[in-house]
Amino acid sequence: MITFELGNNSKERFGGLAILSGRIMTNKTPKNINFLKTPLFISHGDNDEVLHVDNFFSSCDYLKKYNFNYQKHLLEGDSHTISSKAIDLLQQFLKKNL
Repeated sequence: MITFELGNNSKERFGGLAILSGRIMTNKTPKNINFLKTPLFISHGDNDEVLHVDNFFSSCDYLKKYNFNYQKHLLEGDSHTISSKAIDLLQQFLKKNL
């Protein structure tokens, strides 16, 4: 949640940002046009007991609606943790984008 708000409200340009088991809390048009170009990584466990998986789907819908540059991963069997699967995927994302 904080990652998205940081990117949307910052004047800085980031090489990439990651949203791990989180959600996007706004439905408003993005404030920062440069943020639309920032590579985003979003992942969520399908067994998350803290933030329901529906948050992942609505966040992905938002990113798609505004044509963000994003990579999404629904992690089967993961709960509200940063699993080794999530770390591996995030490392691949970082190597590709940074």
